[in-house]
Amino acid sequence: MNVNDIINKHFSRVFRGYDIQEVDAFLDEIIEDYEAFEKNNELMIMRINALLDEIERLENLLEKQNLQNKQQ
Repeated sequence: MNVNDIINKHFSRVFRGYDIQEVDAFLDEIIEDYEAFEKNNELMIMRINALLDEIERLENLLEKQNLQNKQQ
C-alpha cells in the first residue's frame, strides 16, 4: 500500500453509514503520517547505505594495513 492507494480509496455510501467528512478527515491524517513515514524511511535507507559504504571503506583500510604489517 502506498499514499496513492489511500488517496484513491473510496467508500460506498449506505444508510446510517459513517460520516463521509469524518472519514475523509481521518484519511487525510493517515496520508500525512504515511508520507512522513515514507520520507523518514527513505532517509534511513540513505543513512544505512552511507554507513555500509563507510564500513566497506574501513574494512579495506584495515586489510591494507594488515598486509603492510605482514610485509614489515
